[in-house]
Amino acid sequence: MSLYTYVVDHGKENPTIGADDVINGGKLQAVQFDDALARLEEIEIFLNTLRDETKDEQTKYSIDDFLN
Repeated sequence: MSLYTYVVDHGKENPTIGADDVINGGKLQAVQFDDALARLEEIEIFLNTLRDETKDEQTKYSIDDFLN
């Protein structure tokens, strides 16, 4: 199974989205009503900052393990 992430800006429009919608030949699995990719990038920046500022080596290893 191939899963893809689409980020679509509908502006101020709120399109109707329902279970079993077909998009580009595939069935809709999940919807998030903000930019999930931007949120993930914010989390990665936060974790990198935390890793760089912590003095605890186990925390650094855990963050590196999680990010990689």
